[in-house]
Amino acid sequence: MAGWVATALLVGVFVGVGRTVGEHFTSVVATPTRGGAAAFPPSATPTVAFPDSMVSTATDVATAHLVVTATPVPATPTPVPTVAPTPVTLPVHLLVTSCALAGCSFAYPSSVAVQVPPAYAGALGAYGAAGIVVVGPAGWTGVGSVGVQGNTFVSLYPVGSSRTRGPRVEVTTESTGAAMLNAASYFEQARLDEQHEGNPVPPPPAGMTETFIDPELVAYRLPNTPDGLGIDGVAYFTDKVPGTIFKQEEVVLPLGERRLSTVILDAFIARSILNPTGLNNEAKAAQSANATVVKMTDQNTFDPGTVTISKGQTVTWQNASSTVHSATFDPSKVANKADVSLPDGVQPFDSGLLQPGQSWSHTFTVAGTYKYVCIPHESLGMRGTVVVVGE
Repeated sequence: MAGWVATALLVGVFVGVGRTVGEHFTSVVATPTRGGAAAFPPSATPTVAFPDSMVSTATDVATAHLVVTATPVPATPTPVPTVAPTPVTLPVHLLVTSCALAGCSFAYPSSVAVQVPPAYAGALGAYGAAGIVVVGPAGWTGVGSVGVQGNTFVSLYPVGSSRTRGPRVEVTTESTGAAMLNAASYFEQARLDEQHEGNPVPPPPAGMTETFIDPELVAYRLPNTPDGLGIDGVAYFTDKVPGTIFKQEEVVLPLGERRLSTVILDAFIARSILNPTGLNNEAKAAQSANATVVKMTDQNTFDPGTVTISKGQTVTWQNASSTVHSATFDPSKVANKADVSLPDGVQPFDSGLLQPGQSWSHTFTVAGTYKYVCIPHESLGMRGTVVVVGE
């Protein structure tokens, strides 16, 4: 592959032409300039880029596939021109969420900050559903859902349109056995692992082309829909933490709006993949100086498992893992009521499901011992205790 690049360029990154897998599947692998998805330095934030030339000068404009054309690498590669992004604050619009777990409740920030090209500052909206915030086109609506194992799905679409046909943005997060199966359509290692286990593996989508931003992060393009919409997406997969994580966003927009697709996908990478465990500004503001912090881990534990505080102090739970967790102090919502106990006279309370990177705080005003659990991982022994002392 040395000495050749593809016409598909990531911002600031040249990619090499990969091999063909099967009849339709073309892989374009990025030059390995970074060690892993979690190790991206802020100064080298990867972004998705499907340049206009991919559509306007591609040899198969009728289908607008991402066409890979091998050309010699110049002795001194010409820098890819970029436009400095501008910070934009987007108010969060809340959408309806269906939840298969008992006692679902979600907390959303009133707004989120994103970095976007100036030309798109007014073209975006932020939407809260299924416990996460998704950035999409302004003025849309949508729905969210949470499955029995905490997996989430959010669909955005224009008001009055269909969520299954036409323009749409779809976000999927899997952290169970389904994660490996879904990843098998986009990552060869996941495909091989599933085959090794004897599991049936669906073939990659016909006509899909991929650009690997990192071994764990891929941008892809599918053939146009019958009604002439372009399909671009990104997928993230890791099995380096317990549970296996798969995240995907797919954007379906008219061909003339593919730059907007890129902006939306870049926002998803920045918010949900590059910094999935970092506190957002809202959580930082909520974490007061006297707050005790309990982290929710990838090992399905509360760290520390027991904390002792004075009456009137606050405990902040930070989801520092790659999967959904809760801090539930409500015996009516758990499988084993003995796992939860409260001092006399205290009403039950619950964090709701916290996505990776989210936080929740509670101020304890009654002395006594509080025992609580994580609903999705109660059966795995994810329990904690808060001891409140004072008159």
